[in-house]
Amino acid sequence: MNAIADRRSDSALRDLPKIFDPSRTIHRIRQLIFLYLLLLIFEGAFRKWIVPQLSAPLLLIRDPVVLLIYLLAFRAKIFPHNIWVITLEIIAVLSWVTGII
Repeated sequence: MNAIADRRSDSALRDLPKIFDPSRTIHRIRQLIFLYLLLLIFEGAFRKWIVPQLSAPLLLIRDPVVLLIYLLAFRAKIFPHNIWVITLEIIAVLSWVTGII
């Protein structure tokens, strides 16, 4: 029985395009999380001591990285999808719409 399940999951992974390679996607997500942590650490130093005149633009430098992490996690189906996550997604969309208005 396990052999059948292994064969099915193996063939399903072979049928996916290379862009959806789970190990490569997980590796990319890990790299982006590491980049986010580095930005979190060094952004404060840049804003305070190195380039204080660029304080406002430096506040926005981490946001695209976080959005890319979420996008890759959703596409790779790594992110859990339960009632709590769905509720937070709805709240996020409503907050975004309210912020635009």
